[in-house]
Amino acid sequence: MRNVLVWDLPTRVFHWALFALVVTAYLSAEDEGLAYQVHVAAGYGIGLLLVFRVIWGVIGGRHARFTDFARSLRYLRAYTRDLRSLRPTHYVGHNPLGTLMIIAMVATLVGVLLSGLYGGEDLHEFLGELIIVLAVVHVLGVLADSLLTRENLVRAMITGRKNLDEREAAREPGPPPPWRAFVAIGLAVLIAIGAFAQSTVLTWPPPAESEYEDEEDEEVEDDD
Repeated sequence: MRNVLVWDLPTRVFHWALFALVVTAYLSAEDEGLAYQVHVAAGYGIGLLLVFRVIWGVIGGRHARFTDFARSLRYLRAYTRDLRSLRPTHYVGHNPLGTLMIIAMVATLVGVLLSGLYGGEDLHEFLGELIIVLAVVHVLGVLADSLLTRENLVRAMITGRKNLDEREAAREPGPPPPWRAFVAIGLAVLIAIGAFAQSTVLTWPPPAESEYEDEEDEEVEDDD
């Protein structure tokens, strides 16, 4: 067995930063004041991370790439069959169910962002609750897979390293060159700036509660 780097640093930073921002956005889901501004800022951060992840899915490390996801999904039926017998196949990267969960969570997060930016409060709240449910299922799946395969997947996503047999280790290409991460970050920032530049949702300092009340009073007067 050899201890090999599987998850490159940008992938790990993305994973834990996304986790932190989703939790922050969920806990700060208020309609006004400082909490609202924190909620919106966290949403922008999530959007930036997702743009980066799309780019990194093309130029990143082997197991961060979408081609690796597609390769994993080809074995979905065989994996679920083995899982029913409690003997799931070991995967160096994401297993097929893990890949499906990532796709579901990313799609849900995109829906959360779009409904937040362009209206649809009920949909925004529903998808916000859904992403928490998916995250909990994801964590339970990681723990179950760790138990069945006797591989600490949480530690692997922190250190990036896994213990692989010689044949698996020989196929690992190593981390991508650092310049790719800088290219991905730069492109993500430029795209995010272009996408969010016209938004007036995030303001600083945040309006005081009295300002919201004044606006509501003006709207009532206008209606009268």
